[in-house]
Amino acid sequence: MSLRIVRVQSDLKRALASVFVRNNLQYIAIRNIYMSKDLRGAKIVVASLDPVISNEVMIKMLANRIGFIKRELRQFINLKYFPDIKFVLDTQQSTMLALEKLMKEVEQADAANARFSNHEEDVVSLTDFRKVDSKLDDPLESDNSSSFKE
Repeated sequence: MSLRIVRVQSDLKRALASVFVRNNLQYIAIRNIYMSKDLRGAKIVVASLDPVISNEVMIKMLANRIGFIKRELRQFINLKYFPDIKFVLDTQQSTMLALEKLMKEVEQADAANARFSNHEEDVVSLTDFRKVDSKLDDPLESDNSSSFKE
């Protein structure tokens, strides 16, 4: 990735943050920006920080305001060709939230099972092993001595 692409990405991210703050959209988090090599296209990965607003509604709202957002961004960034902007939902955040929910359910199920299980049955004492060893050793010696009489 060229240095110019990295610079335009960082400038675009900074400008988007200031546009969101100026227009009272602080609940939108900019996760990443992917630029095309010719700097004519940009995918902006966003996520909602407000639990009341769903991610799908937020994406539709941003898509409806794309002209306004581009006009505001042009005040901060001076480019010959301003990139076409597309807002994309951050799927990693929703995947992480779903995994966290599943992990909590598993932990709760394990805690419930631990309360009702009796661990004394699972523990085998050393004396039990000695009894098993002695039973195994004795029959072998007696069988060898009785079966191979010469």
